[in-house]
Amino acid sequence: MRPSDEVAAEVQTWRRQRRWSYRQLADALEAVGMPISESVLINVLTRRQAEAHGKRIPARAITIDEIVGFARAFDTSAIHFLPRSIDPAVYAFEMRFDSEQALIYFERHYADLCQAMEYRANNVKE
Repeated sequence: MRPSDEVAAEVQTWRRQRRWSYRQLADALEAVGMPISESVLINVLTRRQAEAHGKRIPARAITIDEIVGFARAFDTSAIHFLPRSIDPAVYAFEMRFDSEQALIYFERHYADLCQAMEYRANNVKE
């Protein structure tokens, strides 16, 4: 499972718990400054793949900005939406960083990521 698949599943869980439609989530995202159309939101959260020239194209990655937007829309911490499989190599691929950019990102955010992983280990039931 790719990190964006994990994020999408978690967002879907929060959306269903609140009994929000995709339209309501799109409206909440717009209210917090992250406008996204309902159709794009559905494609992102259902991990819909495209097809071009007879080849399947994987669903696009969910960005850090979108994770923050989901957290704001649900009025919670972004920690809840971080993938459980945090790994620099996977993030480098997922976020389309080259290896140097990934290293810089993780040097800057290592403490936050460790805190998020510790929080999940102690507070999230699998």
